[in-house]
Amino acid sequence: SNVWAYGASERGAVRYTDPDYTDGVLLVLGSEGAGIRPRVEKMCDQLISVPMAGRVASLNVSTVAALLAFEVVRQRG
Repeated sequence: SNVWAYGASERGAVRYTDPDYTDGVLLVLGSEGAGIRPRVEKMCDQLISVPMAGRVASLNVSTVAALLAFEVVRQRG
């Protein structure tokens, strides 16, 4: 059905700005701290990550959701 599932994970090898979000997109976000469950992570087409600077280990899940939603809208703009 032309929908790609992207899982936001600190283990993601692909920067969140690299995928093409112009077609169908499903964004998978995990809980804060635990992240995405392993079985769900395996079902994603690609794992993406948000680069961190300094001492920040991870972002709040709502912050990541906003960042990814903005990138989807920016690419479709």
